[in-house]
Amino acid sequence: MGAKVAAAFLWVLNHGRGLKAINETLIVMIPKVKQVVRLLDFRPISMCNLVYKIVVKSLANRFLTVIGDVISETRSVFIPEGLSRLLMLAERRKELAGFRCSRGGPKITHLFFTDDSMLFTKASKRDCLTIKCVLDCYASASSQVVNFQKSMLFVSIRVSRQRGEALANVLGVHFIACHVRYIGLPSFVGQNKKEFFNSIRNRVWDCVKG
Repeated sequence: MGAKVAAAFLWVLNHGRGLKAINETLIVMIPKVKQVVRLLDFRPISMCNLVYKIVVKSLANRFLTVIGDVISETRSVFIPEGLSRLLMLAERRKELAGFRCSRGGPKITHLFFTDDSMLFTKASKRDCLTIKCVLDCYASASSQVVNFQKSMLFVSIRVSRQRGEALANVLGVHFIACHVRYIGLPSFVGQNKKEFFNSIRNRVWDCVKG
């Protein structure tokens, strides 16, 4: 860490006042689909100042020591564990099929990211109704509601478009024919994994070299 960065960081923490220069954020709109038609087809990414990120991370680490005293464990908005448990329970009850990445591998019903969630299941009305029920249950218990206007359904090539659109209507989400990229990276990897990861390595190396 450079001397100027450290000085700016300590100034904010010690004096309790921010610097206008570090409180500016650039919003970059990254396309989520190949052909952009609506504003919902973009994913906003915040590009914050480095000093701002350091300050926020430091404050968050300090809050960890007292967060249990100010936020109830049963009402915490920082814990998506409840939704994860509900989905796993539905799988154990054979109400949700999940998805296998390989033969004999474990089934996956969901992947959680910072501000996104991916759910996997069989392309059937029963499974979609189960997901709908789980989301409604979680929303009722946590007061966190899914934004269905920004949610999308994607099906495999073995499922017809007509069936995909029908399942999307069951969930109340948008149907997309092909989920090409997620945060700038391909959503799916084919058999030629070496070529796929080499392209990522080359892109990272080009960024490092400037």
